[in-house]
Amino acid sequence: MNREADRSEEAKFSNGFGFAFRALGDRNYRLLFWPQMLSLCGNWMQHTAQGWLVYRLSGSTTWLGFITFLTLFPIFLLGLWAGAVGDRHPRKPIVWAVNAAAAIQAILLGTLALTGNLTLPLLAVLALSLGVLNAFEIPNRQAFVVDLVPANTLPSAMALNSSAFNLARLIGPLLGGLLISWKGEAVCFLLNALTYAPVLVGLAWTRPPTLIREARNGNLWRSLCEGLSHLSNRPHFRSALALVATTSFFGIWFPSFLPAIAKDTHGGGPFTLGLMLSSVGLGSLIGAFRLASLSDTMGLGRRAGLGAIGFSVGLVGFPHLSSLILSMAVLFGMGYAMVTLNVGVNTLTQTLAPMELRGRIASVYTVSLLGVGPVGALLAGALADWVGLPLVLTSGGLGALSGALFLYSGISKGGTDSDSTQRENSRIVKEPSFE
Repeated sequence: MNREADRSEEAKFSNGFGFAFRALGDRNYRLLFWPQMLSLCGNWMQHTAQGWLVYRLSGSTTWLGFITFLTLFPIFLLGLWAGAVGDRHPRKPIVWAVNAAAAIQAILLGTLALTGNLTLPLLAVLALSLGVLNAFEIPNRQAFVVDLVPANTLPSAMALNSSAFNLARLIGPLLGGLLISWKGEAVCFLLNALTYAPVLVGLAWTRPPTLIREARNGNLWRSLCEGLSHLSNRPHFRSALALVATTSFFGIWFPSFLPAIAKDTHGGGPFTLGLMLSSVGLGSLIGAFRLASLSDTMGLGRRAGLGAIGFSVGLVGFPHLSSLILSMAVLFGMGYAMVTLNVGVNTLTQTLAPMELRGRIASVYTVSLLGVGPVGALLAGALADWVGLPLVLTSGGLGALSGALFLYSGISKGGTDSDSTQRENSRIVKEPSFE
């Protein structure tokens, strides 16, 4: 009976408009998708409140860059190792434990803010703790999704994940801006903590297939090298990940500095910040939905390369716009281009990765995207207090554009061998038992 219900659910997404949503036909994926979307709204409320609080307390772009650095740099230090751990152990308990710990972090942040005891040094410690948790959660959650869904629905699942992230990026900042203006930052932190509860329940109810994993007494360093070797032997993979890393270093951190743009350039408050962040989210959401509607990965590398170019051009011009409406329009385009690059590369690498290497491949992508950017954010924050934020953002855009043009020919070949690689990887059969 349950199998018939699942087949009926899958049929809803087998053609037409529902093709982009075909991954939702899978029970396990639904249990992850809907709670995760709610939790991501809470995450973006917290991100908006944290950025505004940091700039309100410090008035410094250096502090904005420093908090971003602490939140993301642990991914650079621990991300590869975390992915290898996920390939050697069941990912479900890892993802569950990390989400539970993140809920506790949000409770501490909200309690300290509510009682007036949240100082910049304490906020920095909590940001660092969240960064450590992200280093384990992001690559293992991405690889966990790949474990759950059939290969033919993977592009849909990856793009829908990004759609959820970017729908939350649209809704969360708007709610955050309103709540900050009404009740202050603490309520955003505490509401974020509540949104983790459905995630924990949904994870507990999933029934992931039991996968054949490496022997746990194997050498962890050797496992890491195996994943890196797989990528290094594929030139378009190297180009794709280098492009993500280059764009991340030079500018993908720019939303961290929008509190300064909202206040100093447009003379606005928390709601103005929410509008600007939501413009990025709306563009990203539409871009992610466009990718979700693709039937295969052919040409995805070329799309990702064009996305990097478009994002870089937007970053060059955006800081010099005095009109809020025009700024929001450019931010919309940057969001669309950014998600085309990031989701395109993520889908390519995960689609073409052998099952036993997915955690390590996801961790390399995560380090390229989120582990390199914090260094750029730290440098940008310090330079912005010296030469001005608009000049720093424009310089970052020019650096990202140079990298995109240099790497475009290499990444544009990505996806051309996807069909044969997918057939090869599909020979690895999952056992029919469940955890």
